[in-house]
Amino acid sequence: AMAEQLAFGALMVHQFQQVVLPDAANFHVRLSGQDCSRGTFNQRHAVVWDQVTSQPYVPLNNIKPGGQDTFKVWDSPLSEAGVLGFEYGYSLDNHNTMVLWEAQFGDFANNAQVVIDQFIASGEDKWAQPSRLTMLLPHGYDGQGPDHSSARIERFLQLSNDDPDTLPGNAPKHKKLIADGYRAMIAASKMSGGISKTEMLSFLTDLLKGTKTTVGDEDLEGSVPILEWLDHLFQDKKNGKYKITYRDWDKFMVQYIRGHFEKDANLFVVNVTTPAQYFHVLRMQMRRPYAKPLVVMTPKWLLHHRPCTSALQDFSTEAYFTRVIDDGKFSDNTRHLAHNPTTGEPYLLEAERVRRVVMCSGQVYYRLSNFRRANRIRDIVLVRLEMIAPFPHDRVTGIIRGYKNADLVWCQEEPKNMGAWTYVQPRINTAMRDMCQAEGDLAAREVQYVGRAASAA
Repeated sequence: AMAEQLAFGALMVHQFQQVVLPDAANFHVRLSGQDCSRGTFNQRHAVVWDQVTSQPYVPLNNIKPGGQDTFKVWDSPLSEAGVLGFEYGYSLDNHNTMVLWEAQFGDFANNAQVVIDQFIASGEDKWAQPSRLTMLLPHGYDGQGPDHSSARIERFLQLSNDDPDTLPGNAPKHKKLIADGYRAMIAASKMSGGISKTEMLSFLTDLLKGTKTTVGDEDLEGSVPILEWLDHLFQDKKNGKYKITYRDWDKFMVQYIRGHFEKDANLFVVNVTTPAQYFHVLRMQMRRPYAKPLVVMTPKWLLHHRPCTSALQDFSTEAYFTRVIDDGKFSDNTRHLAHNPTTGEPYLLEAERVRRVVMCSGQVYYRLSNFRRANRIRDIVLVRLEMIAPFPHDRVTGIIRGYKNADLVWCQEEPKNMGAWTYVQPRINTAMRDMCQAEGDLAAREVQYVGRAASAA
């Protein structure tokens, strides 16, 4: 809750140069939902009431009076379809506003499923209307019954438009773009005996203009800077001209598409497990150079769980949202517990001695971590999938590659026919096959399921 207030305040006070706005500007923040001013779980307290005057006081509107934008919070009735539809429309016409809708419990979003299916998930493809709407859906199996436990994350993942069977760069539409681009480049450079760096940059800009990909460096983890590639390609060319082979072209374009594949997504689905991650993903939602809806599985139990904290340094300008968190690595909020405070010895064994990688998403990580510590298990690592869709295949394979002798397990608290399992299983296996083929290893590891059996509720 504190991380959320920090994110809102930062957006309202700091000026950012925006793609959709001509000048640097602050952001207005608008939040609506059932009981959202106090917070369903008594965590937010965005509005306090004077018991003498009966007047509301909004602390976020008093950070820097006269030097900030405004924060509006609206407690709405239990009419999810009407309110969510209104907020979606508001987000289309107010590009400098962070528009958030919060369900009292994530389960209640099913009353707005028509708005989600017909507008939020598909509006950009159908009508070229991008939106930065953010949905906050409390999610977690905390013993509150079948109607107050699940935000039905599987429904949002089913709406995601990324291909489970091919990686970005290998999809038919990407192969066509690569082939067509190479033919056009050869035709343009045939008369001059090659292509210069400046001509190449101009050509790429025109080529990618028709896609949802732009040329330039982005502050997204995993991006491939185009200028670095051009510098490397042309560093030994004395005359400034270069005849690019199809192999060079294909290699670059595959890397570039994979580094910017998120721009083709129709929505983002995240299940963050630390305050700092929540802070960064909210700010990133407004600072991206392209607009996409964001679906956040927000915590309930973790709001009051003591280990679910973040160090102050994780909120610094050198920190950022991490799509996948590896054990003891950057963004792991429990990394300070990775070593024995007396001996300095790491609790986990060396990577080559790890026998299992358990991948998970959301609050189940803390239950697994507590069990592992209580039972002094040292040969199992826990990997958190913070951004589920679009699937972060590059980060997943990069982490798994470090544990060559381990088997792979997906663990979730939701029943097998719910949660993220049916979404992540084919994508993990596809990413592993691609990685093994690139490394000449024919024995690709496949991920196994560990969790509740399938259920109707």
